[in-house]
Amino acid sequence: MRTATFLALAGCVASSRSLAEVPNPQLLPTTQAIHATIAKTPDPEASAMKAYAEKVKLAGDAAIDLVPVSGGEFTLGSPESEPNRKPDEGPQKKVKIEPFWMGKMEVTWNLYRPFMENGKARNKDGTLNRDSDLTTSEAPAVKDGE
Repeated sequence: MRTATFLALAGCVASSRSLAEVPNPQLLPTTQAIHATIAKTPDPEASAMKAYAEKVKLAGDAAIDLVPVSGGEFTLGSPESEPNRKPDEGPQKKVKIEPFWMGKMEVTWNLYRPFMENGKARNKDGTLNRDSDLTTSEAPAVKDGE
């Protein structure tokens, strides 16, 4: 579980890309240190995974409720015989996931905003604009209360 989560967050470092291709090579030692900490921390037993709340300091100590999601194997996609099935709903495939925690509710803009609006220029899709130190005209407009 830990390794899969780490790879999802730092895929560029785990791939066969050269250091010159890594978007922020100066962060590589930090990423490696985080991975080492994650890798040496044992996974909790499934029975020990209980719901809990985490305080988010950057969002004024707002609490985010997390609930455990059991791991296991399931079939992804719908059967061809399903009424009103769309072409992108198949083919079916067996998928195995490790247990993980998920937010009980969707993350509000007030909770997410401190992480999104960090003073760095963004592209229209929200990704960091690495070509400019200025906000582009394509940057998304975020209004209070969204």
